[in-house]
Amino acid sequence: MSSLFSSFYTAMRGIQNSQAELQTTGQNISNVSTEGYTRQRVDSYSLAPVGLGMRYAGNHAEPGQGVLSGGISQLRDIYLDIRYRSQNAKVGDMSAQLGTMNDIQNVIDESKTSGLGDKISDLVSALEKLSASPGDSVKEGSVMTSAELMTGIFNDYSEHLQTIWDQQLGNVKDDGVNQVNQLLSNIASLNDEIKISDINGASALELKDSRNQLLDKLSQYLNIEVSTKSVSVGSGINVEELSVNFVGGDGSTYTLIDNNKCAKLSVTTDMTQSAPVSVNFTSIDGATTKMNDKISTGKMHSYLVMLNGSGAYDTSGAPDASASGIPFYQKSLNTFASKLASTINALNSKDGSKPMFEASDGSGTITAANIRVAESWKNATGSYLVNTAQDLLSMIKGFSTDISFDTGSGKTVFNGTLQEFTDNLTNDLALQLETVQNKNDTFGDTLSEIEKNRKSISSVDVSEEGINLILYNQSLTASSRFMTTLDEAMDTIINKMGVVGR
Repeated sequence: MSSLFSSFYTAMRGIQNSQAELQTTGQNISNVSTEGYTRQRVDSYSLAPVGLGMRYAGNHAEPGQGVLSGGISQLRDIYLDIRYRSQNAKVGDMSAQLGTMNDIQNVIDESKTSGLGDKISDLVSALEKLSASPGDSVKEGSVMTSAELMTGIFNDYSEHLQTIWDQQLGNVKDDGVNQVNQLLSNIASLNDEIKISDINGASALELKDSRNQLLDKLSQYLNIEVSTKSVSVGSGINVEELSVNFVGGDGSTYTLIDNNKCAKLSVTTDMTQSAPVSVNFTSIDGATTKMNDKISTGKMHSYLVMLNGSGAYDTSGAPDASASGIPFYQKSLNTFASKLASTINALNSKDGSKPMFEASDGSGTITAANIRVAESWKNATGSYLVNTAQDLLSMIKGFSTDISFDTGSGKTVFNGTLQEFTDNLTNDLALQLETVQNKNDTFGDTLSEIEKNRKSISSVDVSEEGINLILYNQSLTASSRFMTTLDEAMDTIINKMGVVGR
């Protein structure tokens, strides 16, 4: 049976709960602009009557025992967190690729008047002028100057592409692997701190906010899945432990974090391989696995594609190597430089005694990096080029004759003229850039929508919190009034009842 004294406890619990709700609302309002803060709420539960579940039930009304503050929790939607992190990996992948593709386009930009296509046109124009006066030393000098400018563009393109590749290698080490390892270590440390706080009965909500921010950052680099489990630590206390798995493109999973333990990533390079850069996974127990064929999204995927992607020139069949990255454009320029040199050299001297172009390193294999005007041409005292109009016209025609460009292993990558090759390469680059841009925009819009929905639940709304202040203050006032009423009733019972006849 509920007594008057138990009602005091009901009033006290109501006051305590209202105070907790007011304090939590103040905490929310104070952190309205704090990045990563998750809105908090008091978990309130109605207490059942003390006689509930007894052997003999009474036939009188049994009110409950008021309200109990079970703790403070965060307002988060786990499903939206999963969607956000999955989409964030796609955005990280495309945005990183887009940045690199823009760098490549800035190098191979045929819209500029100093582009490779224009220099080839200048060389053809100089040959046409020479064909009108074969053997003219001045006009042949103009041909040499045009040839030197053209080879200089080849050299510049190759050097700039190599610079971009070197920058990407630095990115995969510094922004990629090192950053991921730091995030894994920090999340594991926070897991330990949160677990200790839970064991001690202290609130760890702010630590969880920090951990969620780190998990969001980690999802930019790799496709991850986050899971929790309840673990008994004795004395009837259960705490939550968090683990993070990397999900491969084939659905395989690898444990990145298990409570306070974490795995590590590393980078190795071997320039003799078709895919020279490898990302390796060292598990918590120390086993190491090459992960290139597992990483299918996130910034780490972008770095591998840009560093290893040989496109049509790839022979390994690896996912990151079969895409068109920096190596594809490097090898395309190498193929072009080699084919141009061999074609024009043969037209100037069938026996190879008077090459117009050669490899600057003496290797005999002409690439975009080493192509130059032949020293024998530079040092020639008389006419070096073919000295008949017909031969010169044949050389000019060589620039507009269809040629088969291949990878060197028999695989044809393009059929067309020397001048058409640059247009085709530029078109490939523009198409790839447009595709990456469209994907980045689409993924980014989807991510923004998910984040909007997530914030509608987790972020602080000042107007809503203001209404809560009024509501909880009224609740506090009512509970306080209830306490006062009980006090007045107790005074009446003790001091004013049974005084007749004294």
